[in-house]
Amino acid sequence: MITIFYIMGRSGSGKDTIYNKLINSDKLKDLDFKNVILHTTRPMRQGEKDGREYYFIDDKTFEEMKKQDKFIEIREYNTANGIWKYGTSIESFDKDGYYIGIGTLESFLKLKKKFKNNIKDIFIQVDEDKLFQRTVVRATGDSNQNIDEIKRRFDADRIDFSSKRIKEAGIVQIFYNNSTLEDCVTKIEQYILNNK
Repeated sequence: MITIFYIMGRSGSGKDTIYNKLINSDKLKDLDFKNVILHTTRPMRQGEKDGREYYFIDDKTFEEMKKQDKFIEIREYNTANGIWKYGTSIESFDKDGYYIGIGTLESFLKLKKKFKNNIKDIFIQVDEDKLFQRTVVRATGDSNQNIDEIKRRFDADRIDFSSKRIKEAGIVQIFYNNSTLEDCVTKIEQYILNNK
């Protein structure tokens, strides 16, 4: 059987850091998590590695995979730097076991349609002022991002992750990452252990 723990949150919520902590958690090591690694056409950011955060592919390869029905879900974003595509491949879920992934509300809903109750929501919530501050700080060290792109993502996230949309999607597992990251991670670890 496949069980997927799916992390969502706005840009700057800390979901990538939380994901990495959960993957390396001693408390969760017996679950032997398999990663859900998406394919993307966006440029690699500073500190990222192909096959770890994403499979970085060109537009032609993405379109070939799409034609061959290799994706469960696809999304495209019209960014300040052009159109970036993301896709979750069917091959990501080739074995029974526990999976952990990161994505959007939209991708969660598409995966939920396929995996039903075998996908578990983990939504990371952060106060709006902290989100913007974290997003700006992260972008200052990344030459692939500019202020227009930061603003676009921040505004898009405000809509994509509105309270109304979260409620409509049936998201109930909300974890707050406003104070200490470790507290948030500990609560998520416990949730995962209770729902494995």
